[in-house]
Amino acid sequence: MQPGEYAVHHPILRAEQFSHWIGGKECLARDSCLSCLESRVFTGLPIPSSGEEATGPAKIGNGVKTTMLKDDIQLLYEYDRWANNRVLRVVSALSAEEFTRELGGSFHSVRGTLVHIVGSEWGWLTCWKEPSVSSAFVTDLWTRQDVLFSPTAFPDFSAVQLKWAEVEREQVEFVSHIRDESLGRMLPIGTTQISLAYLMQHLANHSTYHRGQVAHMMGQLGAEPCATDFAMFLMERACER
Repeated sequence: MQPGEYAVHHPILRAEQFSHWIGGKECLARDSCLSCLESRVFTGLPIPSSGEEATGPAKIGNGVKTTMLKDDIQLLYEYDRWANNRVLRVVSALSAEEFTRELGGSFHSVRGTLVHIVGSEWGWLTCWKEPSVSSAFVTDLWTRQDVLFSPTAFPDFSAVQLKWAEVEREQVEFVSHIRDESLGRMLPIGTTQISLAYLMQHLANHSTYHRGQVAHMMGQLGAEPCATDFAMFLMERACER
């Protein structure tokens, strides 16, 4: 995709507003990596509407009737936990060298990709739990995330697994108490406002995307990746009931 074509395919940003960088290098998956919704992407420029420059903050999901209710969100995050834990189980069989081996891609290694997933789940959860979110809070949050979730801060798989369990416990607590009306809450992301419902869908989608990268890396390492299809989750869930 050429830079000038980006705005046609991206529902939120123009090409010149895109600024997603990882470790000083531009994200290789810039056109599909959903972490581009994180605040480091938003440069503070107004979001254009119908080809014109916007005069105020865009609101995404504000006043839009959605069929995504708390039961749907809770099911989506039950699936997210199921899929994450399936991936963690197969990754646990890798050697320490395989876990950290440079393989290319957006986050270079299985470790780096897993740390990005759990870091994003922590970051968005922290944002959602904040009673009064400001753009400055979000910007500072992603700066803190970059520091706290640097791959080098997690020397081995056990360190990643321990942090993942901590984040998952907090996420379960938040999701279990979500209410239909709270899903319409608007949160500021740069000069944009996005509903909690849309952001929660974004995060689940983001984790799915990067789990796919882990599956590819497992193949590169000669290991067997695991299936994390939503339909498989639903079938397993039905059998357990």
